Amino acid sequence: MRDLRYGIWNDAQLRWRETGVLPAIVAQETAPPPPGFSPIHYIREAFRIAVWNGDAIQRASRDPNALRYGIAIWIVANSIPVLASAGRPSATGQMLVGLILLLTLRMLLSLAQIEVCFQLAKLFMGGEGRFAQILRPLLLGSIVLILVAIPYVGIFAAAIAWICVFAMVFQVVADVESFSAYILSIVVGIAFRELESALAAAFR
Repeated sequence: MRDLRYGIWNDAQLRWRETGVLPAIVAQETAPPPPGFSPIHYIREAFRIAVWNGDAIQRASRDPNALRYGIAIWIVANSIPVLASAGRPSATGQMLVGLILLLTLRMLLSLAQIEVCFQLAKLFMGGEGRFAQILRPLLLGSIVLILVAIPYVGIFAAAIAWICVFAMVFQVVADVESFSAYILSIVVGIAFRELESALAAAFR
């Protein structure tokens, strides 16, 4: 078993696989989620995930509340670039309908992409865990998609950042080897971007 935080081998986790005795999990990973409405906490966790903080990824994977905050962050992160590049403000109603349709399509494709990667990781890369444990930190980590709003270089920065977050989550949560996680993220990501482009062209 590789270290859940850093994806490297160590004697403690190897002994767990041999003896079945689970090693102690560090306190940062097991901290309980804050009670009540806590958007600031989850925004901070999202930024920590964006900079590859393994403890934050582990916390999010175990926190059921991270799902709904992650969905909100995903919606905002995908809406800001569209709104930033919008044309005339007079077409507000039409733009809103288009935005809803676009977000719905992207959400379905994103869920499909994560599910495909998860199944491939389990079948061919010894992946572990559950789909929800992968989904929660990925939704929070989608805050990096806001980078698309940066002129000229934003789309490239967002793509690179999302690949890194995607691969890191699969390393930490699903226990996939680093190189395999990046290959999985890149290949499946390109395939789904092509599919999204084809669907967008079909509905124009």
